[in-house]
Amino acid sequence: MNLWIRDHFCHVRAFCSLSKLYWY
Repeated sequence: MNLWIRDHFCHVRAFCSLSKLYWY
């Protein structure tokens, strides 16, 4: 689980939800 990737994608609202599913 790469938290930095999660936060990086969270800059985009669309990917923010996806990042939570994949990384969070």
